[in-house]
Amino acid sequence: NPAAIARQFGALLKRPWVRIVLLTVSVEGFLFFAAFAFAGNEIHHRFGLSFTMVGLALTAFGAGGMSYALFARHFVRLLGERGLAIGGGAVLCLAFPLFALSGGLVWSVLAVYLRGLGFYMLHNTLQTNGSQMAPEARGSGVALFASCLFIGQSVGVALSAIVVDRLGVVPVFLVCGPLLLAVGLYFAAALRRRP
Repeated sequence: NPAAIARQFGALLKRPWVRIVLLTVSVEGFLFFAAFAFAGNEIHHRFGLSFTMVGLALTAFGAGGMSYALFARHFVRLLGERGLAIGGGAVLCLAFPLFALSGGLVWSVLAVYLRGLGFYMLHNTLQTNGSQMAPEARGSGVALFASCLFIGQSVGVALSAIVVDRLGVVPVFLVCGPLLLAVGLYFAAALRRRP
């Protein structure tokens, strides 16, 4: 029943904590993918690599994610939720400018690795809260969370493509990195006030 679904989503959106989580994941998706979507193309043009080698270089993102998965228990114990949000934002704040300004392939691949690590530190913290923000309506909450992430991604890539066409990728990377740190700091502060 569409009306019942709309009422359920409306009830969820009346909750301040739900709105904070959804806003944060929307902005995270917007900023992260606004830049990351162009990483492969930039590696290709900057270093003259074949797209096969570009794909291989981009597996460093997955390696960063796997590193997080392997050490997640230690990260959580050491940093806690707030520390993971701040740490993930800080790693992304380092990774995006490093990629933008690096002149060597090794540094670029390292930056891709750090993006994977930082993204999963920040995003998994958001995802945990997204799955718990409405325990009695978990399916609807997760559906809203995923929708906001994907809408943010789509809008971010579409708008950054305009900038990339006119100014290149470097400004996008230089802006998105620090703003992702701001997202981590904002969410860490919000976690302190969480109901």
